[in-house]
Amino acid sequence: MGGLAMSSLQVTNEVRAAAFLTAFSKTGTIRGAVRLCESAEGTGQIPVRLSRSVIRQWLKTNYLGMADRLNDAMQDYREYLEGLALDYVKDLKAGQNPTMLIALLNANYSEKWRRNEIQGGDDPRESLAAVRVKLKELQGATVEVDVIAGARSNAAPPDEIGQ
Repeated sequence: MGGLAMSSLQVTNEVRAAAFLTAFSKTGTIRGAVRLCESAEGTGQIPVRLSRSVIRQWLKTNYLGMADRLNDAMQDYREYLEGLALDYVKDLKAGQNPTMLIALLNANYSEKWRRNEIQGGDDPRESLAAVRVKLKELQGATVEVDVIAGARSNAAPPDEIGQ
């Protein structure tokens, strides 16, 4: 036992709260954040013992400003998901399906990604095309997307090209 190691019992609640919020911004769930804190996997830090019931109590009483701080961590997680979506769309190849990512964005960032905000119609292919348009708009690109269903397209019909 050469070095001094701090046990998880010596860790203050402020440190536990900060570790939890950092983990939450990466996982998006209380359960996932608690597990990440306990394992300290890839963090280079000591494991921090927490429980979901402690976190719920901290949120209920706003201990250490946890309710407000959790909102900030949730926003970080939302932006993380949105970044994944933008990266995914850049590298999207034929046959790949971003449905799960779209569902996560819809569930966690509904004010920006809910279906009513993305006007795509009832056809899932139209909805997916509308999502691709939205992502490209967020990237600042000009948008020209063909809908696989063939019903709608932003591209000019073949007989109008070159006139």
